[in-house]
Amino acid sequence: MGLAIILISAAYIHAAATTVVRYTDLPTQILTKNGSVQSHMAYRDAAQSKTGYLERSFWPHMSLSLGGEYGEETKREKPPYAAFDVSVNLYRGGRDVLEETLRNQQVQQRHTDVYQVYLSELAAAQDAYWQIVAISETLRHYEDSRHRIRQATKAAKYRLSRGLTTPTDVLEFERQDDLVSEKIQALKQDKKERSMALATRLGAAPDIWVEESHIPDPDETPLEPTSRTAEHHPDLDKLRTEIAILMGEKSQLSHQSLPSIDAYSSYGTYTIDRFNLAAGLRMQIPVFADMHIANNQAALDHQITAQKRWLAQQERQRQTVIDTTQKRLAYLDQSIQRAKKRIVRTEIFLKATLADYDRGVKNASDVRNAIETYRQDNTDTTEQCLAYQRTKVALEEMSPPSITVFSF
Repeated sequence: MGLAIILISAAYIHAAATTVVRYTDLPTQILTKNGSVQSHMAYRDAAQSKTGYLERSFWPHMSLSLGGEYGEETKREKPPYAAFDVSVNLYRGGRDVLEETLRNQQVQQRHTDVYQVYLSELAAAQDAYWQIVAISETLRHYEDSRHRIRQATKAAKYRLSRGLTTPTDVLEFERQDDLVSEKIQALKQDKKERSMALATRLGAAPDIWVEESHIPDPDETPLEPTSRTAEHHPDLDKLRTEIAILMGEKSQLSHQSLPSIDAYSSYGTYTIDRFNLAAGLRMQIPVFADMHIANNQAALDHQITAQKRWLAQQERQRQTVIDTTQKRLAYLDQSIQRAKKRIVRTEIFLKATLADYDRGVKNASDVRNAIETYRQDNTDTTEQCLAYQRTKVALEEMSPPSITVFSF
């Protein structure tokens, strides 16, 4: 009784330690627990902290200077001095506004980086999730096959005891049992390793349990009938932001030759009865800046042209991949429907073969081949359903909704 209580308690402890992962939980897990996403969020926050430049540019700039001087040649110390300076920005040719715009664009670029990494990590987690589910389903196919083999082994032993067959039938079934058992152990190990890798990506404890045990076919998880485009993919948004930043840098260059005006005031004291007090406006006008500005602007024009052409090419290529992927999904859908019909016929054939074996019409090899064929058809269908789900994940990663839909 005591041992039973201990075993039940251990089972409860294990169940409590195991984290159940659902497919619908993956987006939240990736967003809140994935280290790569969290790292890029920190970079984005760092860029965000640099904004507000325009407002800060109008804050007073103050400095205090204290010091003394000793002349080696005169062998005497000069009186100490102190100075206090204040300056206020009045006009800088629009450069402060452009700098603030540029910093906001850099924040947007970092925000796009977060979305880009999020989509990539989510797609990888979803892909790994369905692979684990496929292994669970394949395990059931092999366990069913082993069950049928062991039933056939019992039938062979019974026939052997009556002198209706030879020991080779029993040996053939037992050998097949060993092979299938070894495959089951290999699949369990593979599932364990993949689960640990998925747990690491999700920022969860290594001991996780994937809730789904069945790969849905297209009829169970149909695609939404929407037009798929790569318009909102972060890779393309990032290129657009880079173009905007380059155009902003070009605009900044055009304002470098404009004057800047500051209001200033300074107070300096050298001795008790000697001090200086000054206040006024200070204008600075860049001289000979245009000759450098023109060359830098020409370089930026070439970079902008290159980025625009690259963006156009990437848009075409991604749209082609999306269209091809959609056609691939349609093909896999039809293939899965054909496979499901084939399994029905294979199961009928298997039952008929087992019945014929009982009557002595079929031999052990016929039974073994029928069991293997039925298992292989089921396994192939699982792999096709897995291919469909993995392709669907890839399509959703290639054509995501706008970044404004999400809150990071």
